[in-house]
Amino acid sequence: MNYEGLLTGAQHCAGYFTTMDPDFVYLWHRRDGNPECIKIFLYEETMIKEVRRAVDAHQQQESDEGSHPG
Repeated sequence: MNYEGLLTGAQHCAGYFTTMDPDFVYLWHRRDGNPECIKIFLYEETMIKEVRRAVDAHQQQESDEGSHPG
């Protein structure tokens, strides 16, 4: 598995990325060039596995939404 900081290489290639400031870690998803902040974590308490799980949950949510007509 290829790692890209807080995210795996696959997650990064799927359009996810993170930014940070002194207090928070921001998880973003870029689609068609438009980034959307999907989750914010407290910098001091963030664990890598939490960020990766948030990406997995977001991907699952998008998959569920895409599988329903409407």
